[in-house]
Amino acid sequence: MDPDLQHFIRKLSRALGLPVRLRKERNGQEGKGARFPLRRDNGEGETVWLEVEGNLSTREVSLVRLLLTEWERKEEEPAGDMTPLIRWLKGDRPSEPPPDVDGLPWDRRVPFYVVHRGAIRGQGSEEIRRILARYFEGKTWILPLYPGEMLLLVPWALVDTDGGEPWQEVLLGAAEGLADVVTSEAGERVRVMVHPPVESPRELPGALASLREAGRLGRTFYPEQAVHGTWQLRLERLLDQIGRKEAEAFLSDLSPVPFWEEVEWRRMLEVFFRLDGNVSEAARRLHLHRNTLVYRLDRLKQETGLDARRFEDAVAMRLALLLSAKGSG
Repeated sequence: MDPDLQHFIRKLSRALGLPVRLRKERNGQEGKGARFPLRRDNGEGETVWLEVEGNLSTREVSLVRLLLTEWERKEEEPAGDMTPLIRWLKGDRPSEPPPDVDGLPWDRRVPFYVVHRGAIRGQGSEEIRRILARYFEGKTWILPLYPGEMLLLVPWALVDTDGGEPWQEVLLGAAEGLADVVTSEAGERVRVMVHPPVESPRELPGALASLREAGRLGRTFYPEQAVHGTWQLRLERLLDQIGRKEAEAFLSDLSPVPFWEEVEWRRMLEVFFRLDGNVSEAARRLHLHRNTLVYRLDRLKQETGLDARRFEDAVAMRLALLLSAKGSG
């Protein structure tokens, strides 16, 4: 049973001083005690009832109905006071923020965009929301936008560790920690995009558009990577405008050997380029001896005519990796 629903039933039972339970019954079946429909007929002839054992006065019946109304409202508006902000962001073209959005206690907040596309749906989204609420100790705004899509607005003070690191590393580290927590506790791999802090709601529609674009580009060019920052992916944004025909022509002209299709070469080059061509560090990350990596780079040069340690060749090889990833996405 949903933990929030369990809490609601215990609260109602204490208020009435009577046992309260859920009962699922087919049409025509009757239970004991006063019954109130909690979830209506789902098309299969079944309704979920809230059953109170004992006789209720007119006043108590009104109390139960009032609490049920509040429960239904909460179910429909899971973000509570954030509902006006959600409605505004989900508009076709958000204009100036309405007073109930502008009047929220805005301060410097970091937008995180969490996307999940796996088996978790419905109550799973609610489970992810609860995990996030615990992770941030209830000090962040969690906005469910659409199924599988959440926007988090986290106070900068919760993100900044004041360790003297560049802000880019701080934000990416926070996003990686967030992705790890949700993945481990919810059992589903999620993708997390992060944007630099915003100061007011007027900056939010643009930030959300950048987050969604980063999510799309990351999924296209780096399907195995879970975290991206909106300030990254500049080259990928440019390459996204290149058509498949043009990309295939570039690849065929670049090398007679399609090194981008070889898993080992691809992995080696991705790590090597990510570490700015540092042979020693790349060998360590790849769990290779330095001389082994040098040998493999030399062999790749012999077969393709391209030297990954030479700037011009490295740029061309990097483009090949990205364009081939786009083509396979």
